[in-house]
Amino acid sequence: KANTRLNDQPLTLEKCIDIFTQEEKISEAYCSKCKCHRNASLKTEFWRLPPILVVHLKRFQFTTYSRRKLHNLVVFPVDKLDMSPYVVRERTST
Repeated sequence: KANTRLNDQPLTLEKCIDIFTQEEKISEAYCSKCKCHRNASLKTEFWRLPPILVVHLKRFQFTTYSRRKLHNLVVFPVDKLDMSPYVVRERTST
């Protein structure tokens, strides 16, 4: 079935990983240390990577009221995927 929606354009695997690792703002997160609700952020980062990386792509987009099947084609390299931009760099002490 051909992609029929404008938002169903092909994506690269790198773009998918960019979206997955974006910082997300969370309003009213509960802090167990200060015992109150406060604004927080969540960011996924990789400390190290395995020799073989298995990637599972989400096929549905969930909203508060519904779910929608995703039809995006994901273009990915068969080898030589550069994951270095997504790995945490060591911080040097000053």
